Amino acid sequence: MKRLFFSLLPFFITGCFQTREDQSMTVQIRSSKKTNRGTPLYVIVKETTMAEFLIDDYHEIATQSFWKGEDESKLLKKVLVPGKTDKLTVPLPGKEKSVGLYFIFTSPGECWKFIVDDPDSKKVKVLLGEDQYEAINVYPS
Repeated sequence: MKRLFFSLLPFFITGCFQTREDQSMTVQIRSSKKTNRGTPLYVIVKETTMAEFLIDDYHEIATQSFWKGEDESKLLKKVLVPGKTDKLTVPLPGKEKSVGLYFIFTSPGECWKFIVDDPDSKKVKVLLGEDQYEAINVYPS
């Protein structure tokens, strides 16, 4: 019995590590020195549904994120420094949820939020402009 256990142990360990890796997404965010007029901004990455995402209001997201209690659906909040590239590892939500990216600019343009609703998405590349995102590319595993 001990032999069987030890012979199968590598498969169990390998399986655990593969599962963890498969349950996360990498988000790379690149900005210029002109992003947000050269001042830091926040990115909030949280679980959402398409219905919730469509009605999400900029001021409500900003207010909930900074002044009220921590939102349980929030996955990550990070300060972005203009001119830098940030790389975030985000846990993937359950089957019924998607990942929402919310960029809290001082004076946001039209493109301040984005939803990643493909469950096979493992990598997202974001290019930030002065007051909104300029481009977002989503890649499968």
